[in-house]
Amino acid sequence: MSNISDGNLRFSDFAFDIPKELFRNSEHRGADEAKLVVVDAASETIVHDRFRNLGDFLADDDAIVLNDAGISRSRLCGFAESGQPLDVCFVLQEDSHLWEAMVLSDDGFPPAEGRFTLAGGIDGEVLGPVSAFGPDRIAEFDAQYWIERDRYHGYRALIRCAATKDQLRQSLDVHGAFMYPWYTNHEHLAEDELNPITTRRLGAVLVSEPARRLTPEMLVEMAGRGIDTISVSLWMSFGWNFWDSDYGDMPLSDNKMNFEEYAVTDRAAGQIRDVVGTGRRLIGIGTSSVRVLESLPVPAAACDSRTNLFLSPGTKLKYCSGLLTNLHNSMATHIVMAATFAPADLIREAYRQSIEYRYGFGIHGDSMLVIGDHTPTSAS
Repeated sequence: MSNISDGNLRFSDFAFDIPKELFRNSEHRGADEAKLVVVDAASETIVHDRFRNLGDFLADDDAIVLNDAGISRSRLCGFAESGQPLDVCFVLQEDSHLWEAMVLSDDGFPPAEGRFTLAGGIDGEVLGPVSAFGPDRIAEFDAQYWIERDRYHGYRALIRCAATKDQLRQSLDVHGAFMYPWYTNHEHLAEDELNPITTRRLGAVLVSEPARRLTPEMLVEMAGRGIDTISVSLWMSFGWNFWDSDYGDMPLSDNKMNFEEYAVTDRAAGQIRDVVGTGRRLIGIGTSSVRVLESLPVPAAACDSRTNLFLSPGTKLKYCSGLLTNLHNSMATHIVMAATFAPADLIREAYRQSIEYRYGFGIHGDSMLVIGDHTPTSAS
C-alpha cells in the first residue's frame, strides 16, 4: 500500500466508485444476514465475517459504548405564505421558539425568509439561511439526496416557531414524517426496526445504524464474557455538511461540522472513568457514540452540551480504541473517522475489498469494525 500523508489528506482521498446496486434500499437486515469487515491497525489485516460474530473480535474486558438516542418524526409539510409547498425538518433548538431546520421544497428553492404554516397548525417564520461555514455559504445541504432523489431543494435555516417544543412534538407525532435518504424509506419500517433495542430516549432526526442490528442474544453473550455496555446520548441530525462539486478537493483540515446535542449521565461518566482507570478499551458503536466520547473532558464528567467535533487522521483520541460503523457513501465523514483509528490506506483497501465482494452500503448496508493501534490520551 502507498503511504498517504495525514497532513495532506482531502476528501477525494476517500472517494470510491460504489455501484448503485450495492446500496441497500428498504430491506432491513439483521445480525445473521449482515456482513462484517474487520480492520486491525496493529496487524494491518482485514478479515471478513458476519455481524453476528462481532463479539469474537472484542476482548473479554472491553466496554462497548452505545448511543441510546433514537429517531422520531422530525419534519412537517406545509406552505410558505407565497403558496409554495414546504417541508421543514426541525434539527436543533436554539431557545423556546427558535430552531435550526432544514427547509425543503419540491417546487424550486424555498424562500430565504418569510412566514409559513405547517401541518397541525404550526405557524412560523424563516429568518434566513445559516451555515457552519458562514453566511456566504448557505447551500451546504444537498436536499436532493434526501427524501426523494432529484426532487427537493433546500438549505439549513434559522426559523422562529410559534409552538412550544411540547406542542411541536405533539404535531410531529401525529402529522410528521421521518427524514431519510432517497434510497430508503423509514415510513415503511416496522416499529421494532426503526430504532436499536438499546434506545432509551427519542427525538433524534437520524439513528445509529450499526446499533440497530444488535440482538439481545449478542448483548447477553458479551455481558457474560465481562464486556460492559455504556450508554451515552447524541441526538443525531445533520452534523456533517454537504458541499457542491469542489467538495472532494477540500482538505480535511478545512471541514466544519454542524452542532448536535449530546448528554452523558453521572452513571455513564463513572463507567467511563472506571474503564480508563483499569486500562481497558472503549469501543464506540456508531460514529455518534465516538463523537460524544471524544467531546468529553478528561477525566470524564456528566454533561449536557453540544459538539461539532470532526475526527480525522492525525487526531489524538482521548477515549476510544475502536469503532463499529456501517459502510458509507464515497467521501463520507464516517469513512474519514474510521481512518482516525487505522491508516488511511488500510481503510481504503477495506473499502476496495468490500466493493469487490459486493457488500452492502448505506443505511441497511454491511458494517465495519476498526480496532486501533494506539493508547488513548486519557489513559496516558
